[in-house]
Amino acid sequence: MLRYRTDAFYERQKKIGYNDASAFLTQLKKQPDTAFLAEVSSVSLQQCLRHQQRAFKRFFAKRARYPSFKSKKHRQSATYASSAFADHEGQITLAKCSEPLNIRAGAVTYHRHLAP
Repeated sequence: MLRYRTDAFYERQKKIGYNDASAFLTQLKKQPDTAFLAEVSSVSLQQCLRHQQRAFKRFFAKRARYPSFKSKKHRQSATYASSAFADHEGQITLAKCSEPLNIRAGAVTYHRHLAP
């Protein structure tokens, strides 16, 4: 998605907003070579678009540098909206996953209290 927005900006001088990026993501899910995107919860993909939109707003407001691709070599993190996971008896299950996550103690940081 970052490549799509970058190409639009540098090649066509067009800013791609959240709605356009979301529509493009929907098209990507329907293409055979990127059909794997449909296997992932749409909530986490939309959250990624929201984070990217915030990064671009900060860039165009001259409060940050241009958004960049993130390295996979270092510590990884993910943000999930409350509708993207379920907590049952201490076991966390993500949307579109049939089995609970196998999480070691201390590996998860909650930024908000989970309702029982």
